[in-house]
Amino acid sequence: MRPEELVGVLRRARPSPDLSSLSSPPFLDASLFFQPEIPGLVQKLRSQRPQVPEFFTFPPTPVVPALRAQQPEPYRLPDGYKVHVNDDSVIDPFAISNELIDIIRRETRHCSTREAKARRIFDWMQEHIDYRKRGFRPYATSLETFRRGGGVCGEQAFLYVSMARSTGLRSGYVSVSRDYKHKKVHHGCASVDIERGRILVDPAYHTFDIKHCKYEHLRDVEIIDRFYEWRTG
Repeated sequence: MRPEELVGVLRRARPSPDLSSLSSPPFLDASLFFQPEIPGLVQKLRSQRPQVPEFFTFPPTPVVPALRAQQPEPYRLPDGYKVHVNDDSVIDPFAISNELIDIIRRETRHCSTREAKARRIFDWMQEHIDYRKRGFRPYATSLETFRRGGGVCGEQAFLYVSMARSTGLRSGYVSVSRDYKHKKVHHGCASVDIERGRILVDPAYHTFDIKHCKYEHLRDVEIIDRFYEWRTG
């Protein structure tokens, strides 16, 4: 691009306080400012045409942050996790589907902190997942609980952990033997790591950051073994 060609780009990319207009064609040319040779061309253009600085600044400050904000954040699994892609013949208590992924992305897209993500997932479950007794049905996976719209404490914990991990959060299953009232229970909830440390999230007790008295953090290999016992027992 020659300096004289840059004039049109600068004029079309004039900063605007209305960021909603960035989707219009004139502002799409602002992506050219990310090309490495542009800063030098701008300086050369200004030396040849002094009137240009009256209209434009480089970079166009309302444009650059907005364009960067449109770029999807790189997705990273938390350290220590891996993805298994299985068909329906594999019964996995921690599983997600395309439908669930779409919900997770939509619900957490404006969350800028780990705690905000963890809380938003909890709130979504409070709005859409009910406590339902098992009856004679098998113990449910996260996807079965999601599709059914409810489940017992451990089933809800599987769903919460699966959703939290899908956003890049460290989360796990927690076995509770004494709840926050010091009552003896056989109960399950979730843990999640946020900025202020690891907390307990209990969808079945309707409490975010609950203070249970006695509990155990279970590794996946431990809870998956229990899950298969519950499902077939």
